[in-house]
Amino acid sequence: MARQPRFIVPGQPHLVIQRAHGAHPAFVDTADAKAYLAALAHAMREHDVRLHAYGLVATEVGLLATPSDPQGLSKLMQAVARRYAQHVKQRYQRAGTPWQGRFCSAPVDAATQLLNAMRLIEMPIAGTPLAVIASSEAHHAGAGRDALVADHPAYWSLGNTPFEREATYRAFAAQPLADTMARNMRASVINGWPIGSAAYLDTLAREADRPSTPAPRGRPGRT
Repeated sequence: MARQPRFIVPGQPHLVIQRAHGAHPAFVDTADAKAYLAALAHAMREHDVRLHAYGLVATEVGLLATPSDPQGLSKLMQAVARRYAQHVKQRYQRAGTPWQGRFCSAPVDAATQLLNAMRLIEMPIAGTPLAVIASSEAHHAGAGRDALVADHPAYWSLGNTPFEREATYRAFAAQPLADTMARNMRASVINGWPIGSAAYLDTLAREADRPSTPAPRGRPGRT
């Protein structure tokens, strides 16, 4: 079966996950994280992609980003992969890509799910003991400014001042994302299905002229 094209909507945020090759971690320490984020910063400027949140653990990277054109995300991830592979080769004398296949992505309904998507990638992965090596949580919680991050309007809606926004996000992030929601969001990204309300999914399906949800399992009913 042919692989379906990614569901990319320019001007809308997308949740992106790229997993490490099983034989080696993608990130061992903060030096690796700094190298990856430097590659990401360069590629964002080059391909006009805005980054709203990120999280790096040993086995994967999670990004929340808005591309300006249909090819922006693919070009971004390809450019980052090339640069980061050079770092891996120089530091670990290991050739080849550190990633397990291509990256996965899904558009996110900013009105209903963007803050949950931020929480998903800024916190440890549900059900695993892995610690976050680097993330944008400190930026959103008021513990430091991060030049990589372009705050999304959904984050700005949390308060009229930086102090209000940061305090509201700290309280929001302190509540763990429900395991079911985390698993469903991750499954949507891995399988390339948009994340959002029924109205959002219907709108995407009409505008893109393609399904925005997976077909029901089993044989179609008789008519």
